Amino acid sequence: MTENNADRPSDTPRAPDRFGRPEIVAQILKALQTIEFGSIQIIIHDSAVVQIERTEKIRFDRRNRHGAT
Repeated sequence: MTENNADRPSDTPRAPDRFGRPEIVAQILKALQTIEFGSIQIIIHDSAVVQIERTEKIRFDRRNRHGAT
């Protein structure tokens, strides 16, 4: 059974639409697809995405250094 908006009392709050803007979803997906090591933080204020922070790590393989044994 699916819920119909007409069945919901008018004083019941609706779920916040945090990702309703396509450009926000596109930016989150771009950040996820292009990061190899690091973290992505999504900042939300008043039930809306207001900022995306991306911290990327660049790692070097110590075994491949010149002169390493």
